[in-house]
Amino acid sequence: MRALVTGAAGFVGRALVANLIVHGWEVCCLVRRPLTPAFPQITTLTGDITQSGLMAACRAKFGDVDAIFHLAAMMPGAGGAMDPRFVEINAAATLRLLAGSENVGRFVYLSSISVIGLPKESPITERHPLQPRLAYALGKLGGEQACALARVRGRHATALRLSSPYGPGMPSGSVLPTLLRNAIEGRPMRWHGTGSRSQDFVQVDDVAEACRLAATATNSGTFNLGSGTGTSMRTLATTIAELVPGAEAGPSGESDPQEG
Repeated sequence: MRALVTGAAGFVGRALVANLIVHGWEVCCLVRRPLTPAFPQITTLTGDITQSGLMAACRAKFGDVDAIFHLAAMMPGAGGAMDPRFVEINAAATLRLLAGSENVGRFVYLSSISVIGLPKESPITERHPLQPRLAYALGKLGGEQACALARVRGRHATALRLSSPYGPGMPSGSVLPTLLRNAIEGRPMRWHGTGSRSQDFVQVDDVAEACRLAATATNSGTFNLGSGTGTSMRTLATTIAELVPGAEAGPSGESDPQEG
């Protein structure tokens, strides 16, 4: 099997490339920066998902592919809550990539559970109402809808709503490595509000495996991708405190705008 992976230099992208190589895939990686670690079995295509002629460039350098794994995106924190670039990059570029790859049999798009907005029911199923609260989530939802449009046209296009991936190489500013770093370096770990805000942490290698399986599955559609278990910020901090000798965990005294 041969694949194009966009966003291959990102946290999940690196794990997916490694997974595909282990399973014998040939991989073309679309990156804006060097891929680390560098795999000798891959072809690197330097570019951006907003550029036109992406698939033509891929075919010229790598040849035809059997599947596209579309992970590249403008991430939260790169723009404001109402930044229209989230829609231009995360939604419009996804539609453009689908339109330019109609000869490719399988398409897997990495979406985000944030498309639901505030949770209104538990567990959160794929039938949960959708009400994005940020332009980032709106852009991700637009990418999902582009996949749905492709399915209407007979494509095998799957969107995976990712929760909170963790593992080696994850962004250092995320809550898990931040708490761990504080504990190891002797600083107190603090949660805001009551500490009840929870995240569904899922190991990045499991995310990579899910992406590969989605590309080879019989069915396509939109699916939630997580561990199925929520972990509150208070539980996360106190668990780390139990594992790291001398670590301290407690409330910050500040409110948590995301509580609930």
